[in-house]
Amino acid sequence: LSARLHHALANGYQHVLAAVMPGVRPVRIAAAGLEEAPLPTAGGVATGFSAGVDSFAVVRDHLVRDVPAGQRLTHLTFHNVGSHGTRDPARARALFRARYAAIRGFPDGLGLPFVAVDSNLGEVLPFDFEQTHTTRNLAAALALQKLFRRFYYASTFHYRDVAVRRHHDSAIAD
Repeated sequence: LSARLHHALANGYQHVLAAVMPGVRPVRIAAAGLEEAPLPTAGGVATGFSAGVDSFAVVRDHLVRDVPAGQRLTHLTFHNVGSHGTRDPARARALFRARYAAIRGFPDGLGLPFVAVDSNLGEVLPFDFEQTHTTRNLAAALALQKLFRRFYYASTFHYRDVAVRRHHDSAIAD
């Protein structure tokens, strides 16, 4: 576990999540050891892509527009972390595959690789997807941290509406 991630999770993140989600309380996070040095990466810059308006906005802002090289998208990702359903894992996985098949050609036109991440997070987490979608998607990105140096996540909320307060969608605090 990186020292940086441990610090963020053990301190600020849990308190923000507890303020947003009723019934969530901070817990102690213990690790056998903490890694101080950042992992070497291939230097990729990615964002999740679902073909929604927010996905296209990130592509516009970090690929189509003029951006510094270190912030320019090099990859798109598509995650199965609960948005395709949580009650029936086989049906959720089938929907994930169908949705991926429907959009997988789009990144080819941009010259970008498209990385699919199929996980069981939707099967094991006790929270509704909407409550924890930011964390779930960032966990998928962290699984690829040796590939990506930077990952952009399109927030559900406009900057002017972000706040740390009770809400059904944890993205209110993005």
